[in-house]
Amino acid sequence: MGDSMMAFRWMLAVLLCSMAVGCSSKDGSTAANSGPPIEVQPDGGEWKSFRNPEGKYSVLLPGEAIQIPLDDDKAVSHGVELETGGGYTVMYSTVDEVAPEAVEQRLANIQADVVGKKKLLHEEKVTVGNQPARDFAFVEDDGDAHYYRLIIVGSRLYQVMTVTEAAKFASAKEDRKRFLDSFELLE
Repeated sequence: MGDSMMAFRWMLAVLLCSMAVGCSSKDGSTAANSGPPIEVQPDGGEWKSFRNPEGKYSVLLPGEAIQIPLDDDKAVSHGVELETGGGYTVMYSTVDEVAPEAVEQRLANIQADVVGKKKLLHEEKVTVGNQPARDFAFVEDDGDAHYYRLIIVGSRLYQVMTVTEAAKFASAKEDRKRFLDSFELLE
């Protein structure tokens, strides 16, 4: 498994912890479990629709979606890892109910927790359907660029994420946009 995907999976668990949604496993650890190896998809593969009725969302992914194992029964993650080590993922988790007037501040707090002192590449308030959302991107110490779109609907947090080498961040914009713009909430 590529170093980028390992860092990507680790960030998923760290993000959950930063939101204080109780992501630690029974032994108190916070890392994603090692689980079975993740099947790597070729770059430039066929984009496929992934619909998750339980998660109440649909999205286009550049390959077959697989479930990414996490040591957290409050979160579910599906995604694709590419041969180049980058990846695309959607994760949803249960959070404390957030009043509509407090959603934007909660999203800003989550962003601040995730980014910390890392180099911020982008941040923007957006909407998904009629829901407020927040996009942000940053560079990890290992050189990977992470792009997040966060959406809170009631007591559910959606994290629509990509990871790529920072040097490829600009050239990955078209695929990243296709992925992010395809994310839809289902009734």
